[in-house]
Amino acid sequence: MAESPTFADIQWGASKEEVRKQLTVKGFSPGALDKDGDFKFEGSLLGYKTQGLALFSDSKVAKIIVRILTPNNKAIDTYGSMKGILADKYGKPEKDFKFFKKPYYEGDGYEEQAIRLGKATFASFWPGIMLEINEVLTVQVNYESDAWEAEVKKRKASANSVF
Repeated sequence: MAESPTFADIQWGASKEEVRKQLTVKGFSPGALDKDGDFKFEGSLLGYKTQGLALFSDSKVAKIIVRILTPNNKAIDTYGSMKGILADKYGKPEKDFKFFKKPYYEGDGYEEQAIRLGKATFASFWPGIMLEINEVLTVQVNYESDAWEAEVKKRKASANSVF
């Protein structure tokens, strides 16, 4: 991989203030902090409304989720466009999945329906990046730093601490 994966040129470990500033520079509008110290943001990518979430570990950015809210009939094309952009920047994905479960198959004209029903998967993976079309036909990109795995464990432990 040519470089560490980033969204909007936000460096891993950046502070909340730095992330807000960089998102704003890139045309996104950051929202208020939630109970975990994370925040949502909105903007536009590839001509579609986009929502995101910046997740923090010890007040440093550790994961960014980006959801491109495409019309249902544009999800597959948008996924392809985003996959091309990521491949141009980070190289060929390490893992690339596109498969259908019966009775669906590629080219049957029911690809979007198959995705909605969990009968089709479109997903590509690079180190630190996952691109997929989820079951509501939203193109989602997850960018994760090495710090995210430990943060997930910490959050789960905290959530289960009352048991």
